[in-house]
Amino acid sequence: NTMANESIAVLLTERNAEKMFPNTVIHLIEGGVGVFGNIVVLIMYTKYIADKSGSRYFIPILALVDLFGCLSNVIEYHLDNTMMYTYPSVALCKILLFLMILTAGFSAHLIFSIALQRYLMICRPLGPQMTKRFCRIAIVVIFGVSFGYSAPVLNFANLYERMTKFNSGNSSRYITLLYCHFDDKRESSVMVPYFGTLLFLTFINIIATSGLYIPVTRAIYRTLLTSNVQGKEHGNKPATVHRAEQTATQETSRKQKARKKISVMFLVIIIVYVVSYMTSLVTQIHTFVNPMYLTGLRLNIYYFFLRFNLLNHIANPYIYWFYDTKFRKELRRLCCGRFH
Repeated sequence: NTMANESIAVLLTERNAEKMFPNTVIHLIEGGVGVFGNIVVLIMYTKYIADKSGSRYFIPILALVDLFGCLSNVIEYHLDNTMMYTYPSVALCKILLFLMILTAGFSAHLIFSIALQRYLMICRPLGPQMTKRFCRIAIVVIFGVSFGYSAPVLNFANLYERMTKFNSGNSSRYITLLYCHFDDKRESSVMVPYFGTLLFLTFINIIATSGLYIPVTRAIYRTLLTSNVQGKEHGNKPATVHRAEQTATQETSRKQKARKKISVMFLVIIIVYVVSYMTSLVTQIHTFVNPMYLTGLRLNIYYFFLRFNLLNHIANPYIYWFYDTKFRKELRRLCCGRFH
């Protein structure tokens, strides 16, 4: 009977792997892109880019968290797709689910810290700023908080039994399957409040991060308008006066442009974070309110959007690549040096 159950578990796992094949391929591509990007960022920002001002302080920390987040999410999704009822081990199940929640929380709170740093820098330039010492303290606190609400998963996660009806020809029977999940027996008393709290914390973090960066965006927009007006005014002045003013303010203008570009870069990071997490949350809530039976392409599309928060761990390196001129310059210099 046990041998028969194991054979059926293997058969059902293979069927599930076939159904989820498009999703599996997408996740493997995402994983490769994310791991490569985050490793490049880690190398560049720790070895080749000097950060005297501290404006890029959180970037290598975020890259390290995103690297672990990318690996844990992609491995868990791959195992869930291809080995659903033949999961390798209890320890792997616990560690992967723990890392998924830890890195998601850590990454989200780091992005909030970045928003706070830019808000103080752009909107409160004369007030107290986030020094490197303060940033280090913030990282320790964020890790402690994230670890605190992720640790219960090491207790709840396990290989749990699920009774499934298996049809074979004209006969059918109920069999017991094992799958990596959270404790169903305590769902109403423990798991619902626990995940409800995580959901609430995610919403609060999204609202707080957006709330801090809205005035930053407004300030950048106003500065751009002002610089356009000043450019028109300079055009109406004599050439000698214009050259003298231009020389006097050139260094300040260059620094302001660099600061604005970094702020816009972090704005894009925050938008990606909000969109990726909100897409996953809305999909989860919709499924909870309206349970659906999906097959084929619809099933793969559903899982793609359910796991859309993975984008948050993948996109950041390529956002740096696009916006941070110092990152591009140093990367180009490193690559050209290697090839020559």
